[in-house]
Amino acid sequence: MAILFIQVCSISSFSII
Repeated sequence: MAILFIQVCSISSFSII
């Protein structure tokens, strides 16, 4: 579960940049 959350945060932050 935590892994999925981390992946989403990583993708989101990458898109913002």
